[in-house]
Order: sequence, then C-alpha cells, then structure tokens
Amino acid sequence: MNIFDNQFLHKLRLAIFLIFAVQVGGIVGFMAIEGYSFAESFYMTVIIVSTVGLGAVHDLSPEGRIFVAMLIIVSLGIATYAISVITTYLLEGGIQQYYKHKKVKSRIEKLNGHIIVCGYGRNGKQACEQLRLHKRQFVVIESNSDTSAFQH
Repeated sequence: MNIFDNQFLHKLRLAIFLIFAVQVGGIVGFMAIEGYSFAESFYMTVIIVSTVGLGAVHDLSPEGRIFVAMLIIVSLGIATYAISVITTYLLEGGIQQYYKHKKVKSRIEKLNGHIIVCGYGRNGKQACEQLRLHKRQFVVIESNSDTSAFQH
C-alpha cells in the first residue's frame, strides 16, 4: 500500500506544478518587464515568492511594481493551496491509515494455517463467531470498505 492516495498525489502534483510555474513566470516576467538578467530575475522571484522581503536588484518601473504585486498575490494563493492540501491529508488521517494498513498486513503475513473468510455479511459474521469460539486464526476479506471487518 502506498502512503499517499491517488487524490492526494494529484493535488500535491498540481501544487508543485503551480509553484514551479510561478517561479518560471516570475523569471520570464522580470526579464521581459524590467530587462533583468536570468540570475537577477531568479533572485527577485525567489525573494518575492518566499516573502523574504529583501531589496530589489534595481528600482522597479511602475509596470514592474504591478507585476511584483501580482506575483505576490498569486504565489501566496498557491502557497495557501499547497499547505491546505498537505494539512487536509494529515488531518484526515492519511498517514494514520497507512500505518494501520501496514500493521494489519504485517500481522497477516505472520499467520500460518489460517482460514480466509470472504465477505463480512450475515454469513461471514456467523463464520467468524464460530472460528473465534474454536480459537482459529482467520482473515476477513471484504470489498465494502464501510463494513467493519476484522482480522483475528
């Protein structure tokens, strides 16, 4: 099992792509609007996007100031999105679910001579009760993730 689900990975990739895109956009924008070199443009973009607040390489034109303001707004929005993706994943228990599945998988791999119960409906529950009464090891396989199946 992967620690990250597909939906989280998709959102994380999008956030990384947007962070990269704002960096490229900032560099290109400074080179086009202010005539900065690549190194100067890269430096300006990094200090603006990171909100470090160091001084400008050169005085900015009015167009450059508008560009900086827009770059700050866009980069803050993207940073907020990236942080929300990560915190939502953590708060919804993504890592906790991973370790829970890992623990169950480890326990199952250690079993020997166990019985596999397919489905945890009415018959599956009765079978599990009988197996538990007879102190037999078993694993329940259930396709419905809402069902509270268990391993014993």
